[in-house]
Amino acid sequence: MPMLQPCLYKVAIRKLNELINEEIEVPSRDLRSEDNIKECSIQHFASLTVPLLKSFVKSRNPPKGKLPNKGSLAAAIAGDKNNLISMAYERRAIACQLSLEKPLTQCRNVSKCAVESTSPLS
Repeated sequence: MPMLQPCLYKVAIRKLNELINEEIEVPSRDLRSEDNIKECSIQHFASLTVPLLKSFVKSRNPPKGKLPNKGSLAAAIAGDKNNLISMAYERRAIACQLSLEKPLTQCRNVSKCAVESTSPLS
């Protein structure tokens, strides 16, 4: 797995938690917790960038072979399973398979993680 994947995975979890918190207006929820991820809608996953979706998919249950393109929200809702949005959404209840011992602030390349996670769609 790529070196930055744990960092990007943590950024994805944080972003998903932020989206849930905005929706239900409960800002006190822990943004690092994975407990709320199963509550995410397919729309939440559609708002993630490609690097974050790839990291999420690979961290939860990596498929064999090359990952598909991000796809569109409409296609994912219509049932297209060959896109990153659908793949991430389907893995939301699967436990992370990465060792995430270091907090995000201690990652060696945390600034690169932040840049990659906020960059426009790849």
